[in-house]
Amino acid sequence: MLKRTISGAVYVAIIAGFFLLREFVDYRLFHILTYFLTVAGTFELARALKNSIMKGAFIASICFAIAFVPIYALGEYVILTVGVGFSL
Repeated sequence: MLKRTISGAVYVAIIAGFFLLREFVDYRLFHILTYFLTVAGTFELARALKNSIMKGAFIASICFAIAFVPIYALGEYVILTVGVGFSL
């Protein structure tokens, strides 16, 4: 339990540091950080709940975490560079 508390505190410190220094840090590094923390957090949560969830839900949650951030970053890149936007 102490190991998870320490790793959680490190994650929070890294995220808080990125938010405080977001004007000095490239947005791509922020996407990379978000990607790794999303995958690590989802994996840890799924591992903690391993006995209470089905195996398919475990695999689906890991796949979602792996795919979500790159798809989001790609969409943001396309909107910023190509200028594709949505209007009502």
